[in-house]
Amino acid sequence: MNAIKRFAGIVWLVAGAVAGYYLVVEQAIPKFATGKPEDLIPAGIYTFILCPLIVGSLATFGIYSLKGEYDSES
Repeated sequence: MNAIKRFAGIVWLVAGAVAGYYLVVEQAIPKFATGKPEDLIPAGIYTFILCPLIVGSLATFGIYSLKGEYDSES
């Protein structure tokens, strides 16, 4: 079971990287490129609020899982 938890850590790290890529490249950059005021606010929220929260939390969980913080003591 501990090996599965460590593999899940890798999955969470990859999920964090994919989420960060998606938020910045697929969502924020096209909205910044339009230059319209109604697009700049969501782009800023994606880039400066959501991206650090989502990527940081997924990466933190993945790192702790890889370090063995969630291993069973049996």
